[in-house]
Amino acid sequence: MSAPAAVLPLLKPPGPSSHQVVQAVRRRLGAGLRVGHAGTLDPAAAGVLPLCIGAATRLTAYLQIPSKAYRFELVLGQETDTQDATGRVLGRADARGITRTAIEGVMCALVGEVRQMVPLYSARRLDGRRLYEYARSGVAASLPEISVRIEHLALVDWRPGNPARGLCDVRCSSGTYVRALCADIGRRLGVGAYMGHLVRYAAGGLDATVCVTLEEWEAAVREGRWRERCISPAAALGFLPAVTADPVEVEAVAHGRPPGRRRAGAGEEPGLVRILAGDGRLLAVARRTVEDGVTGFILERVLV
Repeated sequence: MSAPAAVLPLLKPPGPSSHQVVQAVRRRLGAGLRVGHAGTLDPAAAGVLPLCIGAATRLTAYLQIPSKAYRFELVLGQETDTQDATGRVLGRADARGITRTAIEGVMCALVGEVRQMVPLYSARRLDGRRLYEYARSGVAASLPEISVRIEHLALVDWRPGNPARGLCDVRCSSGTYVRALCADIGRRLGVGAYMGHLVRYAAGGLDATVCVTLEEWEAAVREGRWRERCISPAAALGFLPAVTADPVEVEAVAHGRPPGRRRAGAGEEPGLVRILAGDGRLLAVARRTVEDGVTGFILERVLV
């Protein structure tokens, strides 16, 4: 390996930003190791934050492929400038007439491909600046609209009142803003809404059951066991089909050449695959092509 490669399935606490967590892990590891995250979590949010270490930072884009799952609080009857509980209240409305049936009807209509307005208080760039920088400086910005996929949206618990509060689950594509989803639900119901608490319980093909806390990981670093709390790049990309290279192909991949063409097997389809060595190590991510019964490979990311 050209550099250590590991994925740390971290359970981020509320408070620090994703960037601050990355910086803290990088400082603890030292030795100039690169560290990156696979999907931002807002500072107030908690949950699964996959961290890529060393050569595994080449895989962050692929860990964005699986859908992400969240549990969040929907607060109806108020709007805030940040679309979450940390913001300034912009307006209030009486939400006592909102029923569970009404909110479930709106949620049903939002499942599928939907358009979202990117929140002003977000890290997305516009003309080289973060949108939150425009917000904090009071400069008007034209908010971009994006397309996202909502796979599942459900109301888990409902407490009528003013404001009314719902506990919700959502499974969605990478890039979805749950805050914007809450605001959209509120607009459709005519009373406004913001996001209360948010917990991400699945991301990058990982769920909370395999994650470690910052405290657990720091203890492992002190004891020299931090690699034991990580998972291998091959396992982290376990949602991709695997192709095992023979010894000659392992050498070829190390020199930037793809595995040889071969007869297509039953059920093989074009798309991303993991190229593995005989011992299970991840050598590369490649794009498989299938044409006239023959399979070929185009290397996208090489780890050896």
